[in-house]
Amino acid sequence: MAHARLQIPVPIRRFASFALSSIALLTIAAPPSTASGAVQGWSIYKSVEGRFSVLMPGTPTLDTKSTPTEVGPITMHLASCVAANRLASVIYYDVPGTMSKSAAEFLSDTASGFISGAGFVEKASRQQIEIDGHPGIEIIAESADGQTVMQARYYLVRTRVYLVMVGSAAADVAAPDIGNYFSSFQLN
Repeated sequence: MAHARLQIPVPIRRFASFALSSIALLTIAAPPSTASGAVQGWSIYKSVEGRFSVLMPGTPTLDTKSTPTEVGPITMHLASCVAANRLASVIYYDVPGTMSKSAAEFLSDTASGFISGAGFVEKASRQQIEIDGHPGIEIIAESADGQTVMQARYYLVRTRVYLVMVGSAAADVAAPDIGNYFSSFQLN
């Protein structure tokens, strides 16, 4: 079987640009925190089909987009919620065919395509991460005007890619709810 190359799907680039630019338009104050540091109004969203669960700041909007690639069509599944100066989103899709790159190269290329498609600039060194023994990469990027920051974690779980991301106003980048969001993501 020939090795196939996968390019970053155009809908992910378009979604990144649209979703992250919407953060800059939000002017809602951050939700109050409880004494334990948990954010009020956030609840667990569980995707049976996606095989994950994650804390969301509201009821997510679900969407599915298909795009052709060199190795066959990819169907992306999106669960996203915009609330309180945050865009919280999980995108997942299955990679068709066989990858010709290592997992680290694939994840790095995928992250680079997402950042460039959104018109953002990387702000920090990429960090290698993992979830349940599966490889991942963490990135932090900023809009050209410095007003919006996007933090994202990509995971490659066998042939499934997960993009767990949050976009926020730059002033809110260290808010506890962002850390809670990332640490809440679990594979089911």
